[in-house]
Amino acid sequence: MPAIDTWTRIISYPSCSLLLPRLVPAVLFYRHTARVYVYKENGYNESADALIRVSGASMEPQYHNGDLVYVKYTQSVEDGDIVICSTADGAVIKQMLNHKLYSLNKALPYGEKSEDDHVTIVGKVLGKVSPLELPLLMMTSLCLKK
Repeated sequence: MPAIDTWTRIISYPSCSLLLPRLVPAVLFYRHTARVYVYKENGYNESADALIRVSGASMEPQYHNGDLVYVKYTQSVEDGDIVICSTADGAVIKQMLNHKLYSLNKALPYGEKSEDDHVTIVGKVLGKVSPLELPLLMMTSLCLKK
């Protein structure tokens, strides 16, 4: 399965909190590149387990190539939810309707899948990171070492 560009949420790290302004509630996401990104709290990132970068145009016009989305790891989803799935072809972002996966971009439909394709729901997309929510601060992961 191809690697996807993922940031994992750090629940609590007191050693990093010394670097943040005391009056700014913040959420930290750790990236595989050994960097920590600090975002101001909002309704989405407080519940998110990770940030995942969208790749491709199949979910346009709502999600574009390069967008970051807030993801909650869960297999409990409802009809109409945007989900992240693991498939035999790699990870995909799609809309779940009637227990099937669909692209939002009608010009790039998502093909029918069978049990042999090993499709597993990984999580639910909570929302998109807007340009106004760029990281407050970016630091190396040295603060994670005790």
